[in-house]
Amino acid sequence: MRSTVSSYRNAIGVFAYWSNLEVWFASMRAEDLEGFTVNDKGRQRLQRTVSKARANDLNRAVAKFTEVVDGRRQFRDDPPLLHRVETFYSAADPDQIGEALHRFLVDYLLTLPDDVQLLMSRYRVFDEALKVVGVGSVGTRCYILLGEGRDAEDLMLLQVKEADTSVLAPWWESSAFSNEGERVVQGQRIMQAASDPFLGWAQMGSQYYYLRQFRVMKGSVDLSEIPRGGASRYLSLCGWTLARAHARSGHAVAISAHLGTSDKFDEALVRFARRYADQVELDYRAFAAAASSGGLAVAADPVGS
Repeated sequence: MRSTVSSYRNAIGVFAYWSNLEVWFASMRAEDLEGFTVNDKGRQRLQRTVSKARANDLNRAVAKFTEVVDGRRQFRDDPPLLHRVETFYSAADPDQIGEALHRFLVDYLLTLPDDVQLLMSRYRVFDEALKVVGVGSVGTRCYILLGEGRDAEDLMLLQVKEADTSVLAPWWESSAFSNEGERVVQGQRIMQAASDPFLGWAQMGSQYYYLRQFRVMKGSVDLSEIPRGGASRYLSLCGWTLARAHARSGHAVAISAHLGTSDKFDEALVRFARRYADQVELDYRAFAAAASSGGLAVAADPVGS
């Protein structure tokens, strides 16, 4: 934790002296990460992670989530994680769903740059699925769309994620965006060194959504496999990345001046994090005790879990 905060403070201090263009184009390549590994084993682990991310392409996603039925490719029903919309909403009017989806996609196209609009206009969405998403998005709607271009081998996968109101909204001035999906997209475009060119937004009913490519060139680090020394270096990279995002979206000079050059900020956040972790453990114990005593109703485990 301390290495993350310290790295953030130091990076913001550096960005405060950089020009706007230098900050805007600051980035870190996969090759740059090798200098943060502690030994050959660490470098091999990094190379596996990068190779896995590069192999996580469209073809792999299509093979994992779709199948060919009666000569037609479609999403593979895999409840409870993946449900084809056609079967999940079987009682609904398919023509009505299709018309609503068409209007939704037209609205999405209009939020894209002209060159990306041209590319996306060459694809036809022909299957949709409801997909369960990870911890950060539990409880929100998420869909994936399968599109076809020139022929059956020219495919496109898009993810559609519900965008809720920011948790800061009650304590902040009114949002400049009428669509929460646009708020998310514009924030990503500003803060990310290389955002998805297919990022866009639309609305269906009363729900706001943002759209992006699905699982293309994305990877993650298994923190349980990183040794203590390597974890500190990895967390330092996280701090640098967050500092770059804040320097792009905010004012690095003002942030750096507020944090100062001592480690008082670092220590304050470390103390807060430890106390927060202690409180989470206390809360969980109270939750588990309430569930065990019958004071809190708990759903039964899913079949096969």
